[in-house]
Amino acid sequence: MHDNTKSTQGEPEESKTWESACLVLLEGNQRALGRWFQGAQALSEEISNSAKARVQLAIEGWSALAACRNAEDVMNCQWRFATKTLERGVGELKSLSELTLTPASIEPKK
Repeated sequence: MHDNTKSTQGEPEESKTWESACLVLLEGNQRALGRWFQGAQALSEEISNSAKARVQLAIEGWSALAACRNAEDVMNCQWRFATKTLERGVGELKSLSELTLTPASIEPKK
């Protein structure tokens, strides 16, 4: 009669090693997915805030334009609106680039 006990003795240890490796991979993937979701949420919030600020800036610009009394007021109003829009755009680009260029190994701000 042939004894198969020697060939199956290593299986529980190999199974534990395989299970441990899979758990480590799974935990790493869960952390990476969590960080990705946090990054996506931060980016989404930043884009939403930028859109809200642009709408508010447009409303303020139109309100100021409606209050103008002459051509000089209109030109000054347009100049102020263009300046504010440019400054806001530069700020948005800076903020978005900081969000997208943050290394994945760094924990996002909470």
